[in-house]
Amino acid sequence: AADVRRPERRATVRAGAGGLFYYSGIAFNRGTNNGAVFVSTFFDSNVKENGSALAGKDAIQFTGTTVVDTGTSGQFLDKTWIAVDIPRAGGGMCTFNVLGQTQSVPAGNVYVVWSRFTGSQSTKIMFSRSLDCGKTWSNPTKLSESSSINQGTNVAIDPTNGKIYVVWRQFATS
Repeated sequence: AADVRRPERRATVRAGAGGLFYYSGIAFNRGTNNGAVFVSTFFDSNVKENGSALAGKDAIQFTGTTVVDTGTSGQFLDKTWIAVDIPRAGGGMCTFNVLGQTQSVPAGNVYVVWSRFTGSQSTKIMFSRSLDCGKTWSNPTKLSESSSINQGTNVAIDPTNGKIYVVWRQFATS
């Protein structure tokens, strides 16, 4: 009989400025539990409108995937969450080649958080950000570490000043 068990799927999709979309998730080898946190970027080229030279093409185009963190034996990565800020003063521009055309959009910071399980009773909440529309990511930063299980991360951004807030659930016992 086939093994019909499936891993938990907790991917998140968030829209960015100028037609960008971000998809975060995990990928892992079920036999070893070694895995990775990744973010894929998609661009909505808005080519379905009449008069577009590319009308009839698929408007949503995949532009790339970046691995943000990798697990090791004894470290299982899970529970990703992503948030995308609006472009702010001093931010850069991002350029993509979509359907043979160059598209430039203002960059808003992108944040991803996840749980790094380091044993049966310990979890670290990890954080990384991208300043260039998901093309590169900062080294992961540990936000929490305790002898408790921490998971269920979420990120919010204050729209007035860009301050970020990260929350998670901490279990009293395993």
